[in-house]
Amino acid sequence: MNKYLTLLSFTAAAVVATFHPLPRQVCLYKEENFQGARRCFRIKGNLCDAKYGGCHGPWNDKIQSIQFGSRVESIKLFKHSNYVHEYTVLTSDTKILNAAYRDFTSFHVSLW
Repeated sequence: MNKYLTLLSFTAAAVVATFHPLPRQVCLYKEENFQGARRCFRIKGNLCDAKYGGCHGPWNDKIQSIQFGSRVESIKLFKHSNYVHEYTVLTSDTKILNAAYRDFTSFHVSLW
């Protein structure tokens, strides 16, 4: 590998790690490792909302990673919109969300 390719690889990796959610904020990503399109929320969110394209919109069933800002204790992810049905609770950043949980569309954020 030549030195220019090595530098390019290092620079791309450094750029990826620069974004951090604000305090009391959770960011959802369409790709693993906090990549791709991002939506950040405080307290709660519903990706089936018309603002995000509705239940068949571009965010439904697409969450692949979740990043926590400071002062976020946990996020409760519901399997469906309107905060109903099965759920799971995450307590820290998740670079690769288990495939079984990628279809969650609504959530509550617990703060401390």
